[in-house]
Formats: sequence, C-alpha cells, structure tokens
Amino acid sequence: MRIFILGASETLWPTARPLHLTGGGTVVAVVTRKSSLRHTRTEADFKAMADEVGAPFVIREEMDESVLDLVKSVSADICIAVDWDGPLPEVAGLFSLGVASPGFGDPPPH
Repeated sequence: MRIFILGASETLWPTARPLHLTGGGTVVAVVTRKSSLRHTRTEADFKAMADEVGAPFVIREEMDESVLDLVKSVSADICIAVDWDGPLPEVAGLFSLGVASPGFGDPPPH
C-alpha cells in the first residue's frame, strides 16, 4: 500500500512513525507544516523520515497547487491526514482507498 502522509507534526507522528518502522506500507510522500512551540516533533523529524524512505518532503501551510501536483505524481493508495486545516474533499478522489483522517479535536470546516 502506497501512503501519502499529510498533517501537522505532533499529532501525525504517532501514526507516520510506526508505518515507517514496521513496513505497514510504503510512504511515498510527506507533507507537513511548520511546527509550533507546543510540538515535540518538528518538520525536521518528518524530513528525516522522508529522506530515509526516499519520499518527497514538502512544508506547506495549506493545500496548494504544488501539493495537488505531488498527490497526482506519487500514485498513493491512501492519504493519512491528521491535524490538517485544509479541505480534503478536493483530494480524496485522488486516492483509491480515500483519506483516513482521525478526528482529533474539532474538524476543520469542509
């Protein structure tokens, strides 16, 4: 299974790291945003993981054309999105298994 990782540093780490370590799938791209002071994991942690698996790494604050282009280019089966404030419906159809987005806190308005 080809996995696209999308989300904020701290809340996404407990999901992305085990997938990476156990071979629960192939991480094909990692998109995060700049970490805040409350995060114990930073974008550097995600960049190191992306580098280790040879996946593209992007820091963006929102879903822009460059992220959409990346989604289209990596042919991921599923997107795991945690703590992402952008609209996900516009990209959900680009993944054969859709978007898994556990609800931590209030969901963003879609």
